[in-house]
Amino acid sequence: MTNKKWVYGSVIGAKGVNIRYAHFRKSTPSLHTLVFVNGRSEWSDKYKDLWPLLRINPEFDVLTWDHRGQGSSEGQRAHVQTYDHFAQDGKKVIDECIGTQGKYSILAHSMGGLISLYGTLKGTFSPQELILSSPLLMLPDSPIKRKLYLPAAKAACSLNMGHLSPGIGGHEDSYSGNDLTKSFSGFSKVQNSKFPSISPTFGWVWASNNAIQFVNSKDGLQQLSCPTLLLGGSEESVVDPMGFSQWIRKADKYAPHSVSFSNIHGAKHEILNETPRVIESAYRIIRNWYESKDITPSAFLES
Repeated sequence: MTNKKWVYGSVIGAKGVNIRYAHFRKSTPSLHTLVFVNGRSEWSDKYKDLWPLLRINPEFDVLTWDHRGQGSSEGQRAHVQTYDHFAQDGKKVIDECIGTQGKYSILAHSMGGLISLYGTLKGTFSPQELILSSPLLMLPDSPIKRKLYLPAAKAACSLNMGHLSPGIGGHEDSYSGNDLTKSFSGFSKVQNSKFPSISPTFGWVWASNNAIQFVNSKDGLQQLSCPTLLLGGSEESVVDPMGFSQWIRKADKYAPHSVSFSNIHGAKHEILNETPRVIESAYRIIRNWYESKDITPSAFLES
């Protein structure tokens, strides 16, 4: 990744919202771009130290952005009306930075995994492949049951109160027992962020539920346009891990491209912000998957 630097800019996304992006690039266009789509309450600079650990191909650029309502982007915090807005924002960034004909792969985490899958099935994104880390494929069933909060979110949206927050969905303030990562440095990065995690709105909950229903539907899955790898952690507790197996079963039945799943022992939710052992395991799984599917050019170098 020599002779590259981070270039920052912004685009006007859906509904006139300003979206901030970060692009690791040379002055000349690259062969291919690794697009990283981060999760809820994350921000562009969070994963700056990740790319050397994943041995990204030096011919590849890295592109990421702050979702609306997160990081340095505009928009109500932790709120979205529809995942079409998330996907349209990303498309604006991709078109601005690598062009409408640029080739790219998507690596995405948590909510970013749902955004990426939704956008790909809708035809908004056109990646060469999808790698989804702890994707939001099923909303959590604790501490409050889905059967209670989903009707509440639907009702709030129908009454034009989707912008309000139920006040739940935060994370522990102490490292001990946190549900994100076993890495103390990784947890400290989250705690010390100038963009604190806040409770999502009713609108975000209902929009997420609608997107989850679509990516699990036969009609949606029949539009999967590329091979897809899903990574989960054996100690996942932020999203419901039942969503991983449910989605794989449906995709195996309806999707025209191959789907794969690997469970990483000992990993919590933030697989890409975990201990060095977990990140190395993720790298090995991704490399082996690229080789088994004969995907070229590879975004990841051999060790």
